[in-house]
Amino acid sequence: MRARPLTRGFCLLCRHTKYVLWIGPVEHDGQRAPAYACEDCCAFVRTYIHQCNQRWDQRPAT
Repeated sequence: MRARPLTRGFCLLCRHTKYVLWIGPVEHDGQRAPAYACEDCCAFVRTYIHQCNQRWDQRPAT
């Protein structure tokens, strides 16, 4: 796995200037812009998604 380069910039999620990595383009009202997130926000999102997936997997089969 290749390390993603960090650059100094503005985190879209916590809205602070930190070292960020590119997470992809975002679109709003037909406008597109690059999106960046800091490592702390990326870790939070990964944990949140993991917890949601665990809850989803624990649903009873129907």
